[in-house]
Amino acid sequence: MIVEDSLITSIHLEKLIVKAGFQVFAKTDYAEQVDELCNTDQPDLILMDIMLNGEMSGVDAAEQLRHQDKKMPIVFVSALSDTETQSRIAEISNSTIVPKPFDHTLLVSTINEYLN
Repeated sequence: MIVEDSLITSIHLEKLIVKAGFQVFAKTDYAEQVDELCNTDQPDLILMDIMLNGEMSGVDAAEQLRHQDKKMPIVFVSALSDTETQSRIAEISNSTIVPKPFDHTLLVSTINEYLN
């Protein structure tokens, strides 16, 4: 699943993931939709931006998933690097962050690490 508010970045991520041999079953630009999409599509992994459309952030959505005992890996893809955000991400189990602008090789290897 891709959770990204930039259409260009979302399309770029999808092309990269498909080229690496994976499938994208769902995309959204609202953190508020993540839980519902996870119930419907049950993704193996989520690529999640932090700043999204709507009221919630990607970190909020991830924390909500963990409170519901949903354990799929979450790879945050974001330019945010403030201490508070980094601390919150560190507390979310089975997650990591790949900084934007992201290195394609690093992103694909991170996805592979979580899925294999």
